[in-house]
Amino acid sequence: MGARGASLALSVAMGWLSVGCDEKQAAPPSEPSAASAVPSAPPPPPLPWFVGTWSGEYEAKHFLIEMEAKDGAVLHWKRDDGGTYSGKGELELSIDEEGVVFGVLTGPLGEFTATGTLEEELLSVQLMPRPGTQVTSALLMGKREGEGFKGTLRASTGDSLTVRQAEVSLSKLGSELKHQPGQVEEAAPTPDAGAGEAGAAPSGAEAGAAPAPSAAPPAGSGASPTP
Repeated sequence: MGARGASLALSVAMGWLSVGCDEKQAAPPSEPSAASAVPSAPPPPPLPWFVGTWSGEYEAKHFLIEMEAKDGAVLHWKRDDGGTYSGKGELELSIDEEGVVFGVLTGPLGEFTATGTLEEELLSVQLMPRPGTQVTSALLMGKREGEGFKGTLRASTGDSLTVRQAEVSLSKLGSELKHQPGQVEEAAPTPDAGAGEAGAAPSGAEAGAAPAPSAAPPAGSGASPTP
């Protein structure tokens, strides 16, 4: 190859090198993807097992207080045949993350607003009656058993002459109550202001009934005049 051919080959090679350098300089720098730039948020911690709505049925039955007259028994306790305030009803409770309990109870005992607490696995619920309800005292005590709660509901009239008891099993229902406590209160009839003056039923003391004993029953007797 002569000097002219060698010069031509050198010019072609320099041209290819120049094109390659231009392409390398023109290539844009790679950018990190948006997914790698923003870290994913950690999943929220699971809610405690008890959070949600719990539902169950109860069957109120006659609770006979076994106590002798010398120990303060009331004759009316033995005369009670269990016909009133007995039967099946429903209880719904909602428990939040702090263990605060609220709900409603309906059925033969009347309509109640439920409030209480859950401490560890022990459930304590006080039931407040609507105005005009004869059963004025009711308490549910229970504890966790398996995937639900089991407990005992005891209720009595204001004079403690009629006492009822029911076993209650609660299972998880969902996240909301079917009946809100406010609905029970709104449905309650307004007491007649003059009922206490005319037509009002006499209290146990006025009718000659013996008052409920104030002293606690002796140990081992199994008696419990009030829930």
